[in-house]
Amino acid sequence: MAATENRDAAARAALAWLVAMGADEAIGDAPVDRFVPPPTENPARSPARPVDPPAAMPVKTPSVAVRPERPGEQSARALAGAAQSLAELEAALAAFDGCVLKATATKLVFADGNPKARIMLVGEAPGADEDRQGKPFVGVSGQLLDRMLAWIGLDRSSVYITNILPWRPPGNRTPTASEIGLCLPFVERHLIYCVLRDKSEILGVIYWQLRTNLKLGYK
Repeated sequence: MAATENRDAAARAALAWLVAMGADEAIGDAPVDRFVPPPTENPARSPARPVDPPAAMPVKTPSVAVRPERPGEQSARALAGAAQSLAELEAALAAFDGCVLKATATKLVFADGNPKARIMLVGEAPGADEDRQGKPFVGVSGQLLDRMLAWIGLDRSSVYITNILPWRPPGNRTPTASEIGLCLPFVERHLIYCVLRDKSEILGVIYWQLRTNLKLGYK
């Protein structure tokens, strides 16, 4: 009897606490024990539907932009390709009229030094002193080059020197990609006789920028 009264008193105390906490409305007809885990169900599993492989995406072939040929390039390639020696290559350059720099330059600046040297220096273009004398690297930059060569035990008889352009740009301005492109066949022919034949080393920032297409966008 006393146990029942104690249980009822505990239940009333719990109900009073719930009402005080705001739980004063019933949400179901039967009490739910939240501590009892729900029954596990094992419904019959339907066979897995095969997954269709992803559709192959169409492969787009990258389009290669074809650079239009500059006026004079065909003539430059023909003249350079026909040259069978350095003397003939120099004569071919002298006969080439496709580059506008020829009209404003004083002299053709072809090369200097030893064509059979194992080191070939390729500069950008002649300056005012080179234009007057017809030889590459004879001005202030040439004096610096001579000192640099002497520091490593070399002189002009130990190297071969040329430029990408054989004519001076007016005012020593930077050559354009078009001007360089027109003269490049002659430079490449130059390398055949002086570098590829003897496996020499090429030194020249402008030349390697051309070959790696880093700066001028010419191939």
